[in-house]
Amino acid sequence: MENSIKEELIFAAASKVHEDWCIQELKAFFERAKEARLTAKTPREAWDKACFKNGTKRNEIWVDVGFMLGHETLGELSFRNFNDFLSLVKYDGLEVKRYVKRTLTEKEKASIRDYKDGTGEENILKSFKDLSADSKKENLDAAIGALNVYEEMSKAGISVEEMENDPEIKNQIGIAIHTDWLKRNMDHPNESLKVPYSDLDDWTKQQDLTVFGALLSVVKQNKEHFQVSPVEGFNLPDYEEEEKKVLGISEAKGK
Repeated sequence: MENSIKEELIFAAASKVHEDWCIQELKAFFERAKEARLTAKTPREAWDKACFKNGTKRNEIWVDVGFMLGHETLGELSFRNFNDFLSLVKYDGLEVKRYVKRTLTEKEKASIRDYKDGTGEENILKSFKDLSADSKKENLDAAIGALNVYEEMSKAGISVEEMENDPEIKNQIGIAIHTDWLKRNMDHPNESLKVPYSDLDDWTKQQDLTVFGALLSVVKQNKEHFQVSPVEGFNLPDYEEEEKKVLGISEAKGK
């Protein structure tokens, strides 16, 4: 696979993961707003309340007051179902934001919308291409790791269908993806994640497979373009042994 095609696949997979995260973030906001609307006097009050999750502020909103004055029905319908809520967002009547600490270059600070210079926070609830390099980094790094595993599996003659459906192959993919994450995050504060893939709970295991699933979804849209041909005599790396090395697990400890 040529480098330009690799870069295309990496960016598309990283974008897909971020897009899916944005949808889930908006869906969670919608559910809180829908519940709040039962007692709130106005849509704006319900949206303000929805910014808080379990008493902690998670989101901020921007409301186009002029637009809402002419589209009150659309505002009320946005509490009916998620698709109607997305319609309001699509028409820019309501924008939901999620601010997180990020490190931006001076050039990015001047050009990126929704960056708070005073607090060093960037709104990441927007298109992947519009994020800062710091906000893109983790998804891109994860997508690079997923691409490497995809290439190795393909060279070994394993099909996309097998990567998606074979339990043992999926387990090996999970180990490889988790090991790649460990290499990049051994200073992560959550010690419960610095364990073998087999010791993770099912939810965390699925998170490790998310970026790989996103990459495969892009591949399936144009298999010929992203195809990696089998290589005769190619053997898969020993992902479990690599995981042990990263974690510093000796054979004696593993027995």
